[in-house]
Amino acid sequence: MSVPLPRLLLVDDEPNLLHALRRTLRGVAEVHLCTDPLEALVWLEQAVLDEVAPAAIVCDMRMPELDGAQTLARARQLSPDSTRVLLTGQTDLEAAVRAVNDGGIFRFLTKPCPPEQLLAAVADAVEQHRLVTAEKVLLEQTLKGAVTALLDTLGLADPTVFTRAVRVKRLVARIARAAGVHLTWDLEIAVMLAHLGLVSLPRPVLDKLDRGRPLSESEAASVARVPSVSARLLAGVPRLEPVHEAVACSRLRYDGRDSPTGSPLRDGLPLAARLLRLAADLDAALTSGLEETEALVLLRSDAGAYDPELLAAAGKGGGQDGRDLRLVGVADLQRSMTIASDVVSSTGALLIGRGSSVTAGVVERLRCHEENGSLTGRILVEVTAAPALSRTA
Repeated sequence: MSVPLPRLLLVDDEPNLLHALRRTLRGVAEVHLCTDPLEALVWLEQAVLDEVAPAAIVCDMRMPELDGAQTLARARQLSPDSTRVLLTGQTDLEAAVRAVNDGGIFRFLTKPCPPEQLLAAVADAVEQHRLVTAEKVLLEQTLKGAVTALLDTLGLADPTVFTRAVRVKRLVARIARAAGVHLTWDLEIAVMLAHLGLVSLPRPVLDKLDRGRPLSESEAASVARVPSVSARLLAGVPRLEPVHEAVACSRLRYDGRDSPTGSPLRDGLPLAARLLRLAADLDAALTSGLEETEALVLLRSDAGAYDPELLAAAGKGGGQDGRDLRLVGVADLQRSMTIASDVVSSTGALLIGRGSSVTAGVVERLRCHEENGSLTGRILVEVTAAPALSRTA
């Protein structure tokens, strides 16, 4: 099986030079040419949306409308993983410094550029892109998968603790989708790990939370400390610094009221923190017995606590209408299903909490209880087919 050629974007207002560069790179890379930097940025934005962003961008310095430094600075915002190479015939130090600072330039090439020098630079740029994306895959897939497996296991061991976390995670995904927000790896992991601190709560408090019952003043204070406990558990874990920050800020108000001095506010708050606060408060209102319309009215009465765009998105696509609810036996459970109502044993013990996704572990746990007679009857599930989120915040 042949390995696909890396994609390159070449930008220069001299068509003859572009075609010469493409001839040099023939058989080495799949090349897209642009003589207009603005058109190049439009093409790049679409390529990112289509998940076919170029491995490297080679751009001339002197061009009308936008110079190379400006073009690569904007390209860096659109496609940060694409390696950027500046092709220039000038030796202006100020322009070079600006290009490095604003565009994150990987390498300079001077014009005219010998073919062997161009090929070597492109090879190095493609290798740099490979290293960056390999680390990204490690974070997004390996780390996320490990965290998911950990929380699934903890959820099976103590459903009461993590049922709320599962519900909040589903609300975050729904609100993000309505707001057109892409759930990046760090955002998803922050949502999953923000509830680790629940393990510090006494069982009676967990039971009250799960049933939406009023808390005493001391119990409410314990619950309010959960994000800080979660943040302490995550402190110092390599590569999880953004997750730690989001979890630590997840109970701060958007308007900054009552926040400690120096705390971030408004859009300075991590997106994951803003989503977490909104989803957690919405879940608490729903768990207390309010209908979703009533819960949203309650949240809007204290609108300064939440990101206004996310709060508006929370009212879109919600409610119970159109849900595909079914009663099924354990043998009929599938991964496309979500547990819609708490599954309890014949003794009243919670086995699987509502909102939990059906996994192999969930099926095995329920099968064991069915075989020993502690689980009878069918299970209420929702058949789901959630679309992938693809737009960037």
